[in-house]
Parts: sequence; structure tokens; C-alpha cells
Amino acid sequence: MLRAPFIAVLVLACLGCNESTRASAINDDAFSPALFANPPSEFGPQTRWWWPGASVDDAGLGDQLRQFVEAGYSAIEIQPFMSALTNADLDEDPRIRAVGDATFLERLRTAACTAQELGLHWDITLGSGWSTGGVGIDDDGARQLIAAELTLEGPSSYSGPLPYPDPPAWIEGTNRIVPAIDGFDQELRLVSVLGAEVADEPENPPATLGDVVELADQVQDGTLGWEVPAGTHRIFAVYENRTRHFPAGGAYPGELEDARVIDHLDRRGVEAFLDSEFGAWLEAVSDCPPRAVFVDSFELVGELPWTAGFGADFETSLGYEIDPLLPFLFLEGGESEYVNILRAETVARYQATDDRGARVREDYEALRSARFSQELIETLRIWLQDRGVELRLQAHGGYADILDAYAMADVPESEGLYAGGSYDFLRLSASAAHVGGKRYVSSETFVSVGRLELTEQETRILMGRAFSAGINRLVHHGNAYRYLHQDGQRWFPFHPRDDSAFSTGPVDLSFDIHPDAV
Repeated sequence: MLRAPFIAVLVLACLGCNESTRASAINDDAFSPALFANPPSEFGPQTRWWWPGASVDDAGLGDQLRQFVEAGYSAIEIQPFMSALTNADLDEDPRIRAVGDATFLERLRTAACTAQELGLHWDITLGSGWSTGGVGIDDDGARQLIAAELTLEGPSSYSGPLPYPDPPAWIEGTNRIVPAIDGFDQELRLVSVLGAEVADEPENPPATLGDVVELADQVQDGTLGWEVPAGTHRIFAVYENRTRHFPAGGAYPGELEDARVIDHLDRRGVEAFLDSEFGAWLEAVSDCPPRAVFVDSFELVGELPWTAGFGADFETSLGYEIDPLLPFLFLEGGESEYVNILRAETVARYQATDDRGARVREDYEALRSARFSQELIETLRIWLQDRGVELRLQAHGGYADILDAYAMADVPESEGLYAGGSYDFLRLSASAAHVGGKRYVSSETFVSVGRLELTEQETRILMGRAFSAGINRLVHHGNAYRYLHQDGQRWFPFHPRDDSAFSTGPVDLSFDIHPDAV
């Protein structure tokens, strides 16, 4: 049963939610106290509905959907994954790791059509777990550049093997926060071999490099022969490999690590996922289609995010080669969003004696942003548009300009966890919606850290902050399908247990509205 005080808050959030008040009757240029007190249901509260993978049944789905209607929700968002489920659960219940199979698609259709019959709008997350990915897309998974270094003193003659990279520290750092990296990919492709004089190397980065020279023509069978000039010089062997990033909490068949996060910088990544996995989901609910597909915030990782053809695209777009300037692109500690969000700042590993280093990093980020927007967001938006489905998007944490990316979505969405849910951060999605002429802007709301519940006053404050920032749809984070662990305790995906097969860390990331949950 839903907790009574929270139902009262939901009713206040909806403030009547009159279905008879049509969008066409709303004058967006004038404030109406009467309409604010009795808005149409399209602006009513909605909830994220977590499923324990594919382990749901028709009766349970129908019962909970009816309860959502009684509680005052106007829409739901289905998100199947396996956060906080235990190893015992996985051993005894093979239905958890069955997202995408025929039975899952039948259950998805049951939920979709029941929601439609009850007058509930429904959305669905783009796949299982986050960031977006699936099984069988390894060749279209996320890629990176990684540099191995060797320091030489000159003048001298060097003849020896190229340096080989060690696993970067952010892999372990990421997995301590959220298990999402399946080790270090040893299948390396050599991209460039460079040498540069170290002009200055203070205790803390960035170090300063002089002129960079290309040395690839002096490499044979993995051995570099080079006459080292006077001074301290550094060799850079730059390789490309896969990040081995898998969707956190994904409940696809097999092991977590069998899936891979798609390449977000090449449309082949999202197209592979749509063709091999998600297209079947929408086909299964074609007679009860979702209102929107939701893309959660982009927690992406990589030493230096890259994709096939990026170097050639850079030269075509910017008019100069990127390879001789690769050392200036790397950031100290890499680019794991999970790790870097906890840092005060990120700094370049190297700088040039002039503005070359800063310029190439700026140009790299500009092209990366453009590719992220066009290859991923626009490709997905058009694919959904062709099927009559909207794109609901949390743009933060990705590589695109955040305002531009928000504005590309049909429904830009903010959240209360990222950037502490500050008013200024919430304003970004609302501003993008205003500039882009979007009618709706939503926010993942009622997220807390280390709390099992929020008071009514706290929920009012969170709602008020969102509304005042320009948000007009609140997404409650969230409600869990009624599933019992093998020990009889109620499942809630953001209340981690000691025996969880996957969890988001040692603290709670959301509050639970179910009084019988532990």
C-alpha cells in the first residue's frame, strides 16, 4: 500500500489534473490561477516503475497499474533492470535475466495495453540498465584512445619495444562506485607514435611539451629506432581499444559483462542496438505504443573517448591533423563520468609552450559534441519520430553541449541528483525547452542520498523548486514492482544489500514509499 502522506503530496502535485482541460485551451502567454489549480492530466505526476528484470507477471502488473491510477499518477515509465537483486535471487529466478526474450515482450505488451485501458500514459527506458547498450554489439561498442609513455634522455640512440599501456586507474575507481567496466581490453590497435621534449614537469600536471614529432616511420615490428636529441624526451605510443563498458544493472540474458554500452559517437552504435534489441520491444507493443522513450543521463567512460573515423573527420572539419597533437588531448585521470563528477576539477595531462594544446582540446570537444548530437541523438530522434514516439532525454553527463542536446529532445528532462538538484541546474532543461519551443519539460524528482524516506515538507520543497525552475512534469523516482527476495524481504532497487549481485554503492539513492520494505 502506498504511504498516505505521500498520496496527499501527489494529489497536491497534480492539483486536480482535470482530463477535460485540453492543451488547446491553455494560453501559454498568460498565467491562470484557475488552470494552475486544476491542470490537465498531461501535466500530472508520473513515476518511474522499476521491474526486477523480466520477472513480472500479468496479475501483478495489472494490480500495480490500478494502484498507480488510484494514487493520482498520470503516467508511468517502465525500467527493467537488476539493481540490488541478490545472487540468491539470480540463482533461483532465471526470469530476472531474460529482458528482451519472447515472454518479456508479452509482459511488456500486457503492461502497455493495461495502462492504455486505464488512461495512463506510458514511457519506456531505452534498454535495460544504463548507459544504453545490449548483447551482441561488441564491434559497435564504445571506444577510446590510450597512451603509453616512455621517457628517454638524450643525446642517445634508442632501439627497443614500444611502450605498452597499463590499465588506467579510473577502471577500478569506476567499479568502486558502480560496477560497469569489464576490465581492460588487451586488443590494441596502434594509432600513432610520437616523441616530444619535456620542457617542464612540475609535481602536479600539466607538464609542458616542446615540439612533437611523428615517429611511426621509425617503427618496425613493434620496435622503435630513434636518435634521441639532447634533453629529456617522452615517447607516446597511442592505441585504440574498447572501453569494455557494460550497462550498469542490465538484466539481459547471460552475465552483466556480456552486454556492451554502444558507441555514442557513431550512428552505427545506436543503429546496432535498435536493430538487434530495442526495435523488437516497440514492435511488441505496436497496438499500445509508448508516449515516449526515455534516455537516462549519460554516465560515459573512457581514457580519451574516440570512434572510428574521428581523426579523418577532424581534419576535414577543422583543417588540420589531430595525430601530432594527441598528447595534449588526454586529461589527468581519464574521462570516467562516475569518477570525475566527484572531482573538483579535471586538468590536462600536458600543455604546449604556446596555445596549440588548448586549441586542439577545444576543437576535439567541439567535434565530439557535434558527433554526439548528430550520430546519436538525432539518429535516435528520427528513428522514434518515424514510429510516432517522442524522445524524452536527460542530456547531462554526455559529450554534447547540454543546452543544444536538451533542445533536440521532444521532452527535455532534468534530475534532482545531478549537480545536487540545484535550482540553476534545473533551469537548464527548462531554458532549452523554452528556446526550442518544447511544450513539456520534466525532472526526475524526489531523489535523496542515504535516506529511506522524505518528509512531506521535504517533498513539497523539491516540487516547488522544480516548478519554480520551469519544470512542468515531475517524475517520481520511483516505484518498484512488488517482488520478494529469496529471504522474503521486499525488493527496492536503490536500497543496496550486502549480498546484492549489483548495486549502485553503499548508500541509498532514493526513498521508498512502501512501508513494508526493508
